[in-house]
Amino acid sequence: MSRSLEAGSGRNHKIVVRPGARSIFVAFGTDAPSGSETPGPASVVRFDDPDGAFGRGVPGFVESLDSLFCWLRGLGTELPVYLVGEGAGASVALLANMLLPKSRLLAVGPLTVPESFMEAGALRHPFWGQVDQLASDFPAQQMGVTALCSWDPAAAAMLGGEQTLKPAYGTIVELPCRSNGIAYLRRKRALGVLLERGADALRTLIDENVVSLPYAHGKPREYAAFHEAHSAMGRGQSGRKRAMRLVEAEAGWANPGWQHLRATVLRRENAAAEALEAARLAARSAPEVAEFCVGYARLVQENKAEDDVATAAAMLEPFLRQRGIAELRDSLTATI
Repeated sequence: MSRSLEAGSGRNHKIVVRPGARSIFVAFGTDAPSGSETPGPASVVRFDDPDGAFGRGVPGFVESLDSLFCWLRGLGTELPVYLVGEGAGASVALLANMLLPKSRLLAVGPLTVPESFMEAGALRHPFWGQVDQLASDFPAQQMGVTALCSWDPAAAAMLGGEQTLKPAYGTIVELPCRSNGIAYLRRKRALGVLLERGADALRTLIDENVVSLPYAHGKPREYAAFHEAHSAMGRGQSGRKRAMRLVEAEAGWANPGWQHLRATVLRRENAAAEALEAARLAARSAPEVAEFCVGYARLVQENKAEDDVATAAAMLEPFLRQRGIAELRDSLTATI
């Protein structure tokens, strides 16, 4: 039985129905698109889950993913439905896109294989593996775009094998960022373009270096090493040795996320000079990422690398409002 979209809100959902809407945007685990990011007037729906995994649906609205998908299928509308999600929310958007034949998709940083959930620190939940299994039954390319943050070990878990990238995910691209891919697309004024034009917008965005095709900046072997080394670090002494072998084998890969991980592994193994070099490369390649700049500054401080102090301190300036960074900057500059 079909139903019309009705306005309403709760702790974990909000539905805004706009008169004269030409489309419906459904956002999972991320902010709903603003009016300037949608092609014409649009009604918007936002779903959140305080646990971050949507394993029990949307608390206070529906109690399971199956119920959520039934609600979506029951919408009696001829309007285009756009599904937007990030992280576990992107996984929900991918599932919904496969179940709603006329929908369109923008999934950023989805977690589609168990390894990617582990890298993201997500808890076990009922739809582990369902995205990947269901996607295997969809040989035809779906409408939409899936974007992976290529400096993130959770994305590396997917990019480590081309067989994990299914046609059901639509057109797949990489974003040069650590996380918060939707925020990155907003900064680049690309979110509205992707929502409106989907894959048709990619040629321009690739030419402008906003996105890239998969493996334009790394090989599956390198992404597999990224994922494995990150996982191995939590497996005791044997895992640390395995991580060390991996970072030594792929030392030349310039991916900032990989170099940041290399710095962490090398520091633990008391390879101070090599760790500082890797941290320096990560921070200079991606100075917009606070995590990389902080990692570099801490290694400069630990190694009393006076030649790096001024550069490291300057890199911390954009992040001084974040907890502890002003103190780090002050203690670093005090060593000059």
